[in-house]
Amino acid sequence: MPARSLVEKIEWWRSDTSPYLVHLTRGDRVAVAFDTIAEREEFTTLSAPEMLWAILSSRRLKARAALGMKAPAVCFTEKPLTALKDTILGNEARVRKKGRSKQWAPYGVMFSKDYLREHGARPAVHVTRQEWESLPVELQPYALRLGRRANWVHEREWRLGSDLVFDPARCIVLVPDFDQADAFRKALDARGLRVMGILPLIDLFAAI
Repeated sequence: MPARSLVEKIEWWRSDTSPYLVHLTRGDRVAVAFDTIAEREEFTTLSAPEMLWAILSSRRLKARAALGMKAPAVCFTEKPLTALKDTILGNEARVRKKGRSKQWAPYGVMFSKDYLREHGARPAVHVTRQEWESLPVELQPYALRLGRRANWVHEREWRLGSDLVFDPARCIVLVPDFDQADAFRKALDARGLRVMGILPLIDLFAAI
């Protein structure tokens, strides 16, 4: 390990967090064009792997304002792979499915915390109902409500309050298995895109 500060050394060896930040994808509707006559956006639905490919080919993660967010942001988690296993396959995934909440797929991108800090990413801020109503503009992309029925601290979330235009060479691609890793590698090579690496999540989960 290269020479690091005391805080960085402590974080590097902790098992409950990671020096990397993960953005998982899932199937979703995305805007593909703007109809100038009807003055409205046109949408299409992409699967999780199609969404990942759109991110990689555009080299951009778009900030969005999802339900419960005050302002657009790109969301990441600092969960280590052992915790991501529960998010995607384990009890958390089962609870989310039963509660008809978001279901995350084993596709995504991962960057070092240092790289994303340079772009302005930081840990999400958990605030009370009263604080939520009076948040300053600069904190709105990073805020989540915290209360008895609204507690998302377990997501270990970091946010970026603008689009992330990234260098693919600083990106680790997350896919389910070795077959998908090979398919994405060939597609990336065909586009001349070089990434830091490709991790087959489900195959890795089988070993942890």
